Amino acid sequence: MENRQLHYFVAIAELGSVAAASRTLHVAQPALTRQIQNLESLLDVELFHRHSRGMELTQAGKQFYHDAIRIIRSIERAKSQAVKANQGDIGYLKIGITPQHLWLTEVQQHLSEFRKQNPDIALNICTMHSRKQIMALRNGEIDAGIMFMRPQDDNEFGGRFLYRETMLLAINKDSRFAQHPPEHLHELADEPFVWSPESHAFDLYKMVIDELRRHDFTPTIDHEGCDYNSMLSLVSAGPGYTFVPAVTKYLKVYNVMMHELPELNVTLDLELVWRKENQNPCLSHFIKNYNPQMTRLT
Repeated sequence: MENRQLHYFVAIAELGSVAAASRTLHVAQPALTRQIQNLESLLDVELFHRHSRGMELTQAGKQFYHDAIRIIRSIERAKSQAVKANQGDIGYLKIGITPQHLWLTEVQQHLSEFRKQNPDIALNICTMHSRKQIMALRNGEIDAGIMFMRPQDDNEFGGRFLYRETMLLAINKDSRFAQHPPEHLHELADEPFVWSPESHAFDLYKMVIDELRRHDFTPTIDHEGCDYNSMLSLVSAGPGYTFVPAVTKYLKVYNVMMHELPELNVTLDLELVWRKENQNPCLSHFIKNYNPQMTRLT
């Protein structure tokens, strides 16, 4: 059964004659008649009562007419969906976001605007640290990521700068530095230091340690956490301090105060990052839609 046969059948059923359908479809009457005969032969039923005034649907024809309309609409919808999928207007995107930025207002505003403009694109949002996002992009596990420290010398990736933020001192509220932060890093020498174990130390962690050493301050790690949340939890639970990106202050962690330190000159560029060879047509909408007006948090 061919799609054109269904269209011919529906036209004749609705117009009541082969002649009228011929004029509307711009198809010769003999060709229309032959196609209807072929369709009836295929179905092994009579679809029309033929008389001098035209053609009238049989009971089988009436049922087939309703089914034909449904099939034609399904085919048209399938065509439309295929075009939308090809253009990236419908589909699926998996996006990685660093945990501390998941609830960042600007990120939520972008996701809200994207969903409003692209209601047929399903989103899967997954929190993961920057290095894990890079690996996931390479493996095709995510389509794009919001992260720190994209490998700038790797041409495999494209990126869009979002904003630059600093690092903050996070310290227990009972510390003598809770209300009045130290002027120099070495004043923290007697405070327990909470940091990441070397096996978990990402590039950012190393950047911070290098900056501390530049000021002749190399603290001993007293307690360890595998990420910012766990490190902040340890600072909240007792004496100690750590360093976190400025966005973390919006978490308002219990028992923890956060301050800028003049000597802690570490800045982080948050970027929207994607693999240039990604073939997902929906990705261009996500990149194009991104709000470039994100501002520094501190």
